[in-house]
Amino acid sequence: ATPQVIGVGPGRTGTDSLKVALARLGFGPVYHMKELLFEESGISTEGQMKLWERAALADETMWGADGTLVRSLEAWGSGVDFPFSSFPAEMVEQYPEAKFVLTVRDGDKWFDSINRTICNFQNGPNSPWWMNLLNLLPVGPFPRFVAQQPMMDAIMATKFRGVSSWSEICSSRDKAVYALDEWNKYVKHVVPAHKLFVFDVKEGHGYKVL
Repeated sequence: ATPQVIGVGPGRTGTDSLKVALARLGFGPVYHMKELLFEESGISTEGQMKLWERAALADETMWGADGTLVRSLEAWGSGVDFPFSSFPAEMVEQYPEAKFVLTVRDGDKWFDSINRTICNFQNGPNSPWWMNLLNLLPVGPFPRFVAQQPMMDAIMATKFRGVSSWSEICSSRDKAVYALDEWNKYVKHVVPAHKLFVFDVKEGHGYKVL
């Protein structure tokens, strides 16, 4: 199997809801940041954060029929959320039969949401001191939390306009709103319109529309 539906909206734009919807519609298992951290579907994602980081840094060995990252995605029926969502141009070329879903959200609400959640969790830029101590543990998900930061920094620096790191997008409302708006424009530019569905959870889009 290869991904048939590719979510290209950043985390906290409704990607959790889209993950549930795609699974119910038969496009599972669904790749998500939670899979990278916790392997909720029972599929190994060991070492894949480094692959996504290398992909963000334009390592061409990640893509193509025998690409290291491509081979690691063969078990998945679809994917959403960071980091999967951050490579629309590459995904269009790699999976020409796939459909794409861009989840969208008001920029200010998105900034508030990431600062309540993913900017504070794991090894995020706003994470509390005790989380940083836990990340020193060589067991469980903690090594993955540590690997998450350079991966997200690489994605922000190379894929999102106006920011150079995950910390920067978490710390500046203006930069975050601008980066999200530019991201949506970029996706609409690189994904052919007939393959792209813009999905706004707040507008009541549901399974039937998908």
